[in-house]
Amino acid sequence: QVVCTQPRRVAAVTIAQRVAEESGQEVGGLVGYGVRFEDVSNQATTRIMYVTDGLLLREMMDDPLLSKYSVIMIDEAHERSLATDTLLGLLKKIQRRRQGLRLVISSATLEVDRLVAFFDSSSVRGKVAAAGVQHVSHTPAVISITSRVYPVQVHYLLQPCSDYVQAATQTVVDIHRADVPGDVLVFLTGQEELEAAVKMLDEEARKLARSRLKYKLLPTPMYAGEAPISLCTVIYRHSVASCLRASNCSGGCGRCVRSTVIVVIRVAAQLEPLQDCNNVPSMSLQGGTSQATL
Repeated sequence: QVVCTQPRRVAAVTIAQRVAEESGQEVGGLVGYGVRFEDVSNQATTRIMYVTDGLLLREMMDDPLLSKYSVIMIDEAHERSLATDTLLGLLKKIQRRRQGLRLVISSATLEVDRLVAFFDSSSVRGKVAAAGVQHVSHTPAVISITSRVYPVQVHYLLQPCSDYVQAATQTVVDIHRADVPGDVLVFLTGQEELEAAVKMLDEEARKLARSRLKYKLLPTPMYAGEAPISLCTVIYRHSVASCLRASNCSGGCGRCVRSTVIVVIRVAAQLEPLQDCNNVPSMSLQGGTSQATL
C-alpha cells in the first residue's frame, strides 16, 4: 500500500475524493482515507490511503515498522508540526530496519539541504559495517518540480490598523463597489473572527441591495473547527462552482468566501482577489498557570 499524510483532516478527505474521482473509482475502493473517528477504506481493495499525520503515529503503536506500507509520503512537511517532526524522526529509524521502504517528503518551501542531511545514511555506514551488519547506503534524491507562476500584485496598508477584521471587511466592500467580475477570498485566524466578519458583510450586503451594482455581495464562511467535515467539502465545491459561474450569471452574482487559514491552506478556491490579515493562531505557555493558550 501507499500512504500519504496530510497535516489536517479536511485535506486528507478532499484529496482522497479528488484522486478517487480522477481514477474513476469510489472513495473507499482503490483510494481511501483515514481520519480520527472515521475510516473509509477496504482492507482488501484499498491501495492508496490518505491519512492525517497523527493517525499514522497512532498506527505505529500497533505496527512500529509500518510493515503494510511500501511507500510512505509526508506532504506539507514545511509546516513542522509536532506530529510531522515526530514522524520524520521515527521514519528515519524505520528506514534502517526496512531497506526496501520508499519514503517521499514533499513541500513547497522546505529547506531541502537540511532534510537531505538528516536522511543521508552514509554517515552511519561505517558504524554499521563495524558491527558486521550488511547495510546499503542511501543518499536521498532531490526532485524539483517547477509549477505555474501567476502574476501577483501585493498591496499593503500604509498605517497599522487597530481592528484588522473591520479593515478586512471594509476592503472587501471597496473591492465590491468597483463592480468588477471575480470573487474575494479572505484569510482570518479563527471561527469567531470569521463569523463576526460575515455578520458585518451581511449588513453591508443589505445596504447595497438596492444599488445599481451588477454583482451581488454574498458572504460565505468556511472553517473546519465546529463544522462537520462533509459541510466544509460541500461549501468548498459550491464556492468553486459559483466562482466559475460568476462571469456568466445573467443576474450577476458576486461572492466573498471568508475562511480560516486552517481550511484554506489546503482547500483554497482559485479566487481573485485574495486578502490576508497576516495574523495566525499560535500557542503560548503562561508561566504563572503553566497552561497553554491559543
